[in-house]
Amino acid sequence: KESYFIKQLDLSHRARRLKVAGELELPPSLGQRVWISGWVGEELLVSKPWHGDLYLEGDYLNLGYWQRYIPNHLLEIQRGTAHAKVWSQWQSGRLQRARGEVVASQGYIAAKQWRLAAPLQQFSTQFDWRWQTDKWALIVDSLQFQSDTIAAHGMHFSIEQQHQIGEAQAPPYHEIRIAR
Repeated sequence: KESYFIKQLDLSHRARRLKVAGELELPPSLGQRVWISGWVGEELLVSKPWHGDLYLEGDYLNLGYWQRYIPNHLLEIQRGTAHAKVWSQWQSGRLQRARGEVVASQGYIAAKQWRLAAPLQQFSTQFDWRWQTDKWALIVDSLQFQSDTIAAHGMHFSIEQQHQIGEAQAPPYHEIRIAR
């Protein structure tokens, strides 16, 4: 069982909203620490679907752990650490949008569809992820990537995943656009 340690937590209540700010020390399997700041609707206090805007900043995040949130068929991150800043918007207790930046190093990544498998020396990018009714879309901008054999600078691409309505067993539809 992993333990989290709240080093600092400030809460205030005003105009039907909770303002939150704090620092959370993470278990080593996740990273080092996360700072959080923002507001959430007071419905969170009575276990109702909540809304809000939250900023998160993480240090020395373990990329191998966070891989579970990235579809393996798009990108597999086996190890490495990252610093991330994320501005997020929530509705009905669900993430609707996340914008931010990530700087990572000392990892190993694989993208089978591009026949890419390489140690990661340096990686940085800005991103904008959005959820819409039956699909999500991700825009990656200012991608910088450096490994022993591959380098990419200033790349831009977007990915959309469309869920097939009424076809529960059908695989999701992906559309990938790459521009330089």
